[in-house]
Amino acid sequence: MFINLSNHKSINWKDKQVVEAASISTPIHDIKFPKVPPEVDVIFIANKTKELVTYIISLNPTVVHVMGEHTLTFNIVMELKKAGIRTIASTSKRISYINEDGHKISIFDFVRFRDY
Repeated sequence: MFINLSNHKSINWKDKQVVEAASISTPIHDIKFPKVPPEVDVIFIANKTKELVTYIISLNPTVVHVMGEHTLTFNIVMELKKAGIRTIASTSKRISYINEDGHKISIFDFVRFRDY
């Protein structure tokens, strides 16, 4: 099983990313990455890490794609690696421009998955 722990559901991924994920493991199972308010402390991060890692391990995944708030991501990745579970990140090319009304538009074009 390929777990996608991020705020980007796999149903919205472009074909290239779906194909690469499927070449690693199937099925793809989405788990929404939780919101992490900037005011929370390390105890919140530790508790959320334990909750998510316990749930993920219960699913017996082959690989976990982890993309989200940095401190929670770091802790989740470290705990999954301790448990012997492969963890990966997605890499992309960022294409940015300013549109006519002055708003910055950024498009992220998936390139590949990379191991943590």
